[in-house]
Amino acid sequence: METEYKYICECGDCSYKSNHLGNFKNHQSNKHDYSREWNLCKECNLRFTNYQALISHTSKYHASPEELQRRKNLRSARNKRYRDSH
Repeated sequence: METEYKYICECGDCSYKSNHLGNFKNHQSNKHDYSREWNLCKECNLRFTNYQALISHTSKYHASPEELQRRKNLRSARNKRYRDSH
């Protein structure tokens, strides 16, 4: 049996819907508040409310192939040290 939800809040800027006013207000503030200063990703134009979130996003999704290989090598070395010590 499928439950049908009655949404009390529907965003006029996107398809977001919520039946909790607090969640809707958070959505509006975090996604559509154009008066605040945003940290903008230069690669894909995503907006972040804080600089650390932008740095995390950039290193995860826009790292160079060399950086990705370096991380892979570090993980391999850590895993080898762990296996050797147990």
